[in-house]
Amino acid sequence: MPVMVNPPQNLATLSPPGNIPTPAQCVDLAYDLAGDIARYVEETERDRRVPRAAVDALVASGLMPLVRPARYGGYELGWMAFTDALVPLAAQSGSLAWVLGFILHHQWALAFFPKEAQDEVYSQASDPRIASMFAPCGRAEPVPGGLRLSGEWSFSSGVDNCDWVILSGFVGKGDGVPRANHWFLLKPGQFEVKDVWHSVGLAGSGSNNVLVKDALIEDAYTLDIAGYGIGDVGTAVSGHTHPLFSSPPMGQFPYGLIGPMYAIARALQEAITGFNRTREGLLVPGRLADDPYLQSGVGEAEAEITAVHALMERFDELILRGGMKTPDAILRCRGAMGFAAKTLTRAGERLFYQAGGRGLDTRNAISRHWRDLHAVTNHGALKYDSMFQGLGQYLLSPR
Repeated sequence: MPVMVNPPQNLATLSPPGNIPTPAQCVDLAYDLAGDIARYVEETERDRRVPRAAVDALVASGLMPLVRPARYGGYELGWMAFTDALVPLAAQSGSLAWVLGFILHHQWALAFFPKEAQDEVYSQASDPRIASMFAPCGRAEPVPGGLRLSGEWSFSSGVDNCDWVILSGFVGKGDGVPRANHWFLLKPGQFEVKDVWHSVGLAGSGSNNVLVKDALIEDAYTLDIAGYGIGDVGTAVSGHTHPLFSSPPMGQFPYGLIGPMYAIARALQEAITGFNRTREGLLVPGRLADDPYLQSGVGEAEAEITAVHALMERFDELILRGGMKTPDAILRCRGAMGFAAKTLTRAGERLFYQAGGRGLDTRNAISRHWRDLHAVTNHGALKYDSMFQGLGQYLLSPR
């Protein structure tokens, strides 16, 4: 069971910093952090989890407030600041970028809960470490004082390093009323971690199972996400007015996955180009970098990855303008994120092909980045066919 490591905080000290860093300055902080965590790459892969020292380095980096509400000292910078900050981390390790990115991302997810729950979390630690699993694997029943929750959730990345966890499950309403999907914020001591993670991709992410047995979840620590479909959904519950927290989660959630996926694709691209830049050909004499087919493959992959970044920027700008609050915008964003996932996967395949047989060596960064990219592709929330289908169904519906 994770142990609380940050001392209790006075909420009055959590006001926004006087000089909020710019996105570019956050990228600089991320490069500093990347240098600090480089020593943990082999340990992360070997131990199948991110070392606590790497998470401590993230907390010390100044990046934790990136997508956190200003009320709790957050920068409220948006999803492209988040994405670009992950690029130097992924260049070291996809698993490190994935887990550290989620710990940042969950500062945002916490902001949708009632203010009482948020205050409690931030009173315990100014930089809370929160894991998650948003697939509704659990079941809860109403009881006096809240809900009784039980279940087992898979794929909770980095949970070994977290004190809190956000889980999803269905609540039985009784009297024939359909079960409703809720988020639950579980406190330290309300959950256990089951070590099951053995994977060819994101091997060091420690994406273990979470076990909950008959935990009492108070009302302030539950969130009925059915009411978070459209409009200014978050303000009435959480008190936050910034578009990051008043816009529906479903129109933003994919950034938590596409952000690290983009960063890993960039890492693979850098590894491939660096590998091929000075190689000499075997079958054909001369610099391999002069091969027009290699040049074409690398160039097309660059165009694909850059196009994904531009697409992500467009919808991030829409979110920050408060425009991600209608079914039309949300479904178009989800379709775009499906396209991003498919395109990054295709670019990764194009790049890996250029590594030849040496790319298969499991000891090098090329192989690791390629495996990590495919692990993200297999995430259940990035099944792009279903994301396209939802958008297509909407576009074909009667007007």
